[in-house]
Amino acid sequence: MAAAVGCLAVAALTASGCGGPDQRDATPVVSKEALREHVSNQLTAAGRAPRSVTCPADLVGEVGRTASCDVVLGDGGGMRANARVTAVDGTAVAYDTTPSMTQGQLDESLRAAVRRAGSAAVDAVSCESGLAGTVGSTAFCNVTTGPTTVHQMVAVNHVDGLVMTFVVVPHIAKADLEASLQARVQQQLGQRPYAAACRDDLQGVPGSTVACDVFVGAGPRPFTLVVTTVRGEDIDYRFAPSQ
Repeated sequence: MAAAVGCLAVAALTASGCGGPDQRDATPVVSKEALREHVSNQLTAAGRAPRSVTCPADLVGEVGRTASCDVVLGDGGGMRANARVTAVDGTAVAYDTTPSMTQGQLDESLRAAVRRAGSAAVDAVSCESGLAGTVGSTAFCNVTTGPTTVHQMVAVNHVDGLVMTFVVVPHIAKADLEASLQARVQQQLGQRPYAAACRDDLQGVPGSTVACDVFVGAGPRPFTLVVTTVRGEDIDYRFAPSQ
């Protein structure tokens, strides 16, 4: 019985060699063990040898079918390797692999990045989503240090095979933005607003916007702020009355 089971397993992997029409017609698969080895070798060749790779399922040899492997990297961060079948020729299954991060993996990777940067100890990181492995993809995370929680944007800035990196996007915190806007409106109108209220932080990405109300004279005046330039941590913006 054990030999028969082994023969069926080989048939599923190679679709040959065990005899019988049903076995020859079996759909080929890439075993989860072979997939794990491929992902591990690909990352190691890129200088990012993983601590572990876990592939819970085989990759079925049909064009468009997918399977994923969760990876723990040497620096403590994590990512997901996503395999997708691109072609099948007999028993040969061709597939490509692309990276991404789940919400939990992004939490841990951002925490590890902050730790490596030598910043203040982070008490908690909670991201609102995962992160797709394409340059320019973004996600928002709440980073808590002591009594302060910052709503932080991260953006993918590099993808090469299964290696993806992200940067923490600089921003102007809501309270600082409101004070800055009051000063700039005073320069323009010659009268300092007695208050300003912005909807959110202003993220340091050219073209990013945020709506603010400026309280001057008879009542609030709505303004839209638009980021114009970003140089390192310095963010400049223009503002105009909202339509």
